[in-house]
This record gives sequence, C-alpha cells and structure tokens, in this order.
Amino acid sequence: MLCQMIQNRVIKIALKISKLILGICVLAGVAFVGFVIHWHMSPKSYEAVEVSQVFKPGFGVNGFHWVLGKKASAQGLWLSDLSPLMIYWLLLRGLIFIVLSFLITQAFQRILVSIHSIETFHQNNVKQFKIIAQYGLIAFFFSFFNFSYIQGEFDINFHLATAPLLLTISSYVLAEVFREGNKLSEDQKLMI
Repeated sequence: MLCQMIQNRVIKIALKISKLILGICVLAGVAFVGFVIHWHMSPKSYEAVEVSQVFKPGFGVNGFHWVLGKKASAQGLWLSDLSPLMIYWLLLRGLIFIVLSFLITQAFQRILVSIHSIETFHQNNVKQFKIIAQYGLIAFFFSFFNFSYIQGEFDINFHLATAPLLLTISSYVLAEVFREGNKLSEDQKLMI
C-alpha cells in the first residue's frame, strides 16, 4: 500500500513537471515567433544582440547574448550582421526543437496518465514509445548538423548528438518491453 502511494505521488509529480515543460515549450515557441515579427518591424532593436554559438550542432538553440555597449567577444558577431536567411534558419531550427520537445513530452505524459490509471501495459503505451522514438530520430537528424552562411562563407558543422540517439534507442527498447508486458497481461486475462 505504501509503495503504491509513493508510486502515485511520483507519477503525479512527473505529470506536473511534464505540464510545466509543455507550458515552457508553448511560451518559447511564442517568443521565437514574436522575435521574428518584432525583428521585421524593428531590426535596429537587435543591434546589441551578439550571437556566438548558434551555429554549433546539437539539440537546442543557444548563444544569444544581449550586450550592453558595442563590444562583441572574439568568437561572436552581431545579430544585425546576419542575413535574413540565417535568421530564418535559426528560427526554423529552434522551432523544430521546441515542437519536438513539446511532442515528446506530450507522448510521455500520455504514458504517465495510463500508468496512473493502472493501464501500464496497454497497447497505446507501446504506440507512444514508438512515437517518441520517431521524434528522437528527427531530433537526432537536426542535432547532427548545423550550417552558417556569413559574408559569403559557407560553413557546415557535424556532431554526434548522443542524447537524441539514446532517447530513440531507449524508447524502442521500452516499446518492446511494454509490448511483451501487454502480451503477458492479455494471456493472464485469458487464463482467468
């Protein structure tokens, strides 16, 4: 009984955290789109934004810094120096990661809800793990490379993004575990 209470509390906490992550994803997506709209209306507002590592491969977007004064670091350049093509690429890439994070969290949340309602080895959980694995493959693809085209120079970078790859592999493994659990559960129901 105590074990089940602790388990339910852990699942409830995980559900609350997943809702928080979903909210953060929505806010980040709105912020990204708002940034592009505002950038179109007032590009001079972003002259003090330095970009340093936004063209590195990997999952996510980082490397935007608001700089007080006009002093860029040795590795950075100003957002205003980027072509619209590069800004759109950064936006698209960022939105892809935000949407993938949202979809993965949503699928994970569905699994938690079914576990909480004591339908752990339901066939739908197998499907959700396979969906997570597919999203993980897409995340791996977009994490594997990044490119930049700045002042006539084209640069492409590659990186073995292990986190999305491990997510994909572990999701496929869990899908198989839950599929076997589903088979055992169905066999047990037939015996009774």
